[in-house]
Amino acid sequence: SIAITHGIFTKKRLQAETFRRLAETFLGKKNFSWWALFYAAMTFIVAGWLPDGIAELSKKEWIGGGYKTIVSLAILLFIGFRLKKAIKYKGKIEVKSEPPSPVKVLAIFLSPLYRKLKSDDIEQALTNETFSKDTLTDTEWEMVVKAIEHHLAKVRELYVLTSKQTSLHMPLFTDTMKKVFPNLNIIELRKGGIEFQDIKEVFESVEELYNKVKTEGIREDDIIVDVTGGQATNSIAAAIATLSIGRKFQYTSTRDKKVLSYDVGYFEEE
Repeated sequence: SIAITHGIFTKKRLQAETFRRLAETFLGKKNFSWWALFYAAMTFIVAGWLPDGIAELSKKEWIGGGYKTIVSLAILLFIGFRLKKAIKYKGKIEVKSEPPSPVKVLAIFLSPLYRKLKSDDIEQALTNETFSKDTLTDTEWEMVVKAIEHHLAKVRELYVLTSKQTSLHMPLFTDTMKKVFPNLNIIELRKGGIEFQDIKEVFESVEELYNKVKTEGIREDDIIVDVTGGQATNSIAAAIATLSIGRKFQYTSTRDKKVLSYDVGYFEEE
């Protein structure tokens, strides 16, 4: 009975996911709404009723067959009209950028230290207890501090995506961030790092992140990926991986130190 119950639950979950994806694809929208669900439901009704209606008419079951056929054709005409209106927006996207709301889980790509400070400088400051977050000013890791501070009211986990090179910096990075944010749980997503120039591997790593935190009961809109660190290729791949409904990525400006989230997709005015 447990296996049957699990099977029913899985089937319903897949059906719900199908509804959501169909609504998103059909409407060309990233922002999900009740209207999107309505259109998806109408499509499924037509897919079920139209063949049944025609079959019943062929058996001379005029009332039931006629009702299903007429309603299905009416829905198709309505959907066709809406689709015709939506086509003119094809190929156009909108980008919503704004300071993100605090999230529970923040993910970053770890950059090596090149500017101003070297690893030895930070290790010495930590040893001598002269370290403060100001020590990281004008370094690659300053942007990480800014990103965490923006979410400090809520964030509890920092997932770090490392490269083969920056994975070697993880112990020092962890000690450094723990000094500034002692209550933050810092986790390297893949031990030993990934290849930042491999877009497919980066994409799969971000998907792995979302799947991992969802098992902890955290919603997708409570996770955000900061694409500031690393290389251009990993930023592109991470941005692509956050195009699904409910996902956003953020960028911490190295110029004005502001944090902005970006929600990229097709949007329709309500």
